Amino acid sequence: QFSLNVRELFPELSPADVSDILGELKWQFVSSNENSWEQDTWYLYSHPEYTFDLAMSYSGYYWTLSLYRNDRE
Repeated sequence: QFSLNVRELFPELSPADVSDILGELKWQFVSSNENSWEQDTWYLYSHPEYTFDLAMSYSGYYWTLSLYRNDRE
């Protein structure tokens, strides 16, 4: 599974910045999910030209920010 540690490579980017960049690249927001106590949040994006989705995951508690390839079934 493809995983990119955005926080490590680009520590200045926020989740909003990543979302904006994905939008500029024609990735479309699909859905989101979160838990409350660790402030973990996941956003799912799709693109009509690709056979997979991208998931952005971040944690307000642990200060992580990653992108994952999410294969469609």
